[in-house]
Amino acid sequence: MTWLVVSRVLHGRSAATAGRDHLHHRLIDMGLSQRQVVACYYLLSGAFGSIALLDVMTPAMKLLALLVLCLVVFGIIVYASTHTTARERRARQ
Repeated sequence: MTWLVVSRVLHGRSAATAGRDHLHHRLIDMGLSQRQVVACYYLLSGAFGSIALLDVMTPAMKLLALLVLCLVVFGIIVYASTHTTARERRARQ
């Protein structure tokens, strides 16, 4: 959500306006089905939850695992934000 608010403000739009710049819309526009987007969200939620519940990991290992997972999520957000979809290319022509 922070990424979305910052992105809208930087582009001169209100953070409260509706738009297709939410991550799930961008993933669908990139060609993923609605089921695939939901599966990705479930997978990420499960990964975060598993890290939190695993007792075999030391706190330092948990922190490292969370940082790696956060970097993966950040990478997905950046890729989806910068990836030009077929819909956007048609709109520009």
